[in-house]
Formats: sequence, structure tokens, C-alpha cells
Amino acid sequence: MKIILISFFLGVIFLSSCDYNNEKDLYPSQLANCDTTNVTFNGTIIYILATNCFSCHDHQYADLFGDAVHLESYADVKSRLGKLSNAINHTGGVSSMPKNAAKLKACDLKKFEVWIRNDTPEE
Repeated sequence: MKIILISFFLGVIFLSSCDYNNEKDLYPSQLANCDTTNVTFNGTIIYILATNCFSCHDHQYADLFGDAVHLESYADVKSRLGKLSNAINHTGGVSSMPKNAAKLKACDLKKFEVWIRNDTPEE
């Protein structure tokens, strides 16, 4: 009888401790704190590129690797915008970038998306 009562009380405690959170509450999105206001090339995009792309795609190194894809200037990036967008989003007909690595952070991809949607402001 004691075992049944103890089992009952443990069951009640266990079930009452359950919380029915959904995945969104348990694992908040990376985009929740992503500031996409005033995204410009010189204020936002160049820093994402410098952090993730310049090790292979600046003028000093790109020619050494033989691809000569430079991403240091606004003109460089604008001239390759379609391919660059596909590369960083790992979609459509171009090599995924960064090469042999995971996609950029969700917030960085969102900033690129906002920048393109706002007609790629430079300043």
C-alpha cells in the first residue's frame, strides 16, 4: 500500500512539474535580437564580409587562390550581388560560402536580405 501511495504522489509531482513550452519559447530565434535598422554597406555589410570572407576574397589573397573574387569594395560586391547572395544562402548554382563551412549566422543573412531589399545603400 505504501508503494502505491508513494508512486501516486511521485506521479502527481512529476506531472505537475511538466511545462508545455513550445520550441519557440525554449529556443529563442537568433533573429530576436538582430538589429536590421539602417543596414548599409559601409555600416554593416563590410564588417560581415571582413569577418567571414576576406581571408579568401580580398585583393591580397584572392589572386593567390586563382579565383580573383574580390569583395572589399561596394563596387566589387554590387557586381557579384546575385551570385554572392546564392553563395552565402547556400542556394542555386554557385559554390556555397564560406567554403567548406556552415552558413553565416542567421542575423548576418537577415542583414544581407534587408540591405538588398532596401536597394543596397552604400552609406
